[in-house]
Amino acid sequence: MAVTPPDIALAMRRMGWNNASALMTRWVNGNAWTMTEAIKGDETDPTTLSATQVHTSTITMAWLKGFPGPRAAYDDLCANALNVPGQSLLRARLKKAGWTRGVFVHGSTRLAAPQLGALGYVNSRPFGGTMDTLNDLYGAIGRGMLHAAAVGRVEARGKGHVFVVDRVGIYLRDAYDFNDDDWIPQPLGIWNKQRCLSKTESAAFISSPLAQIYYRSQGFEEVFNATFRRWRDTTGRGGDFLVYSDVEWIAPTVREIAL
Repeated sequence: MAVTPPDIALAMRRMGWNNASALMTRWVNGNAWTMTEAIKGDETDPTTLSATQVHTSTITMAWLKGFPGPRAAYDDLCANALNVPGQSLLRARLKKAGWTRGVFVHGSTRLAAPQLGALGYVNSRPFGGTMDTLNDLYGAIGRGMLHAAAVGRVEARGKGHVFVVDRVGIYLRDAYDFNDDDWIPQPLGIWNKQRCLSKTESAAFISSPLAQIYYRSQGFEEVFNATFRRWRDTTGRGGDFLVYSDVEWIAPTVREIAL
């Protein structure tokens, strides 16, 4: 019997991948909905989306920082969020928000990650890749992106203006969907109803017909993005959504930015 997305969600739980299982379970339980490229590409204000399309209660920055990849991205972002490109993007965000001159308040530390997403990030760092260790992070996020948003206020200073940075908020934004194949089927592991094969086992499965026969006898089969889309088409369930973490607020490395 074929391995289904609900089977994979339960297998993740059995493997101790609690966050990966939680996100998969939410997708499985949602009504069928395919995320648009505009939403996935961060071209849509996340605060305009419905509650079923945005998820904020599973992933935390504390959990992410427990893994080397996100931790390195976080450290780099903390040190460089307000570098020259970051300052340039902040100026653009202010203009988009409506500032032209005079005193202007831009965000606050009361904002959650989707609201910061609407305000606009000023810098970002990716993490993750296909060579990473198979673990809860890999199952939940895979390749992810940390964003940094600056909040504060514009003040008049002499004949010009400066942006006084109050805090920088660091958060995760990720699209949870199964819509990309890039013309080549994207493998998402080799699963049965108990677990997925390790990378060593997967290499054997791919390269050895005998190993493939052995593992298939135990119910293992290759899973692709298309596996999830077919299940969605058949069941009417499987709703894509954006994943946001909580926000970690840090002191800025640059206090004032000339405008």
